[in-house]
Amino acid sequence: MEYIDFVKRKVQLHHEIENAIKEMMMEKGVTEIDLLKDEESFDAGWLIRSIGDTNALEEVLVANIKVENNTLYYKGKTTCETDEDWQLLDVSDNVLLGSIDTVYDAVFQRIKSNF
Repeated sequence: MEYIDFVKRKVQLHHEIENAIKEMMMEKGVTEIDLLKDEESFDAGWLIRSIGDTNALEEVLVANIKVENNTLYYKGKTTCETDEDWQLLDVSDNVLLGSIDTVYDAVFQRIKSNF
């Protein structure tokens, strides 16, 4: 029996999703998208992130997304508040692996419809 490294696969998938979002936005010349605009017509983008230096997690609605210097950032909206500062959309920060597929869907739908 051989060990299957699913974490490695999840990291790879996460980076593939990030790259697909960046490529899509850059191809259309879009640097920022308000994912709450027309939210009744399009799917929402969600992710799961850790809270500070704790083991606690929270599900976050992605309100805005932007690409800057080939890096993705987001502003998340919880039940209580919306992030004031841009957050890094990367597993090296606080975003859980494999939790950004709905963000890709939300960005894809808006770019396909509006650009």
